[in-house]
Amino acid sequence: MPTALNLLCDTERAWPEAVRRLSAIILGDLCNGHDANQAEFRRAEGVVLLQQKLIELRAEDPTLPSKLTLVVLRAVWNCIIGNRKNTVRFLVSDGLDALLDVLEAGHPSLHPICLSIVSDILENPKAHVFFHEWVSNKSGRNAAALLLHVWRAEDSKRGMNPG
Repeated sequence: MPTALNLLCDTERAWPEAVRRLSAIILGDLCNGHDANQAEFRRAEGVVLLQQKLIELRAEDPTLPSKLTLVVLRAVWNCIIGNRKNTVRFLVSDGLDALLDVLEAGHPSLHPICLSIVSDILENPKAHVFFHEWVSNKSGRNAAALLLHVWRAEDSKRGMNPG
């Protein structure tokens, strides 16, 4: 597993995006529903590395869909969410902050998976404090206001504006 992590998160050598995407897919597939692989992922510092990758990816051009961001979010879902220890480590390493930043700044095509991950994280009562403490550096919104903004934008896009 460290090899796939290195391919995805290596900051010294820029692997082609296709290689990094494939690495994220492999990590997600290895961890999906597999407790032992999720534990190995945590021991290999994968939780922190994925959180750092989210921070890097939030700077991507939001006008373009990002396949890499999508597969990294999928890896977050499969490798971290659903595993109590991985989720706690993600929370304390500001992973929810990075996820909410991606939700706010990322392409709208990322909203469904971001919202699903946030929803699953918030099933853990320990996550509520992190959710309530988040404030956007970009807009000054808190997390609840961000979710309402995303909801209103989706309603508007579908022509469902009230009144």
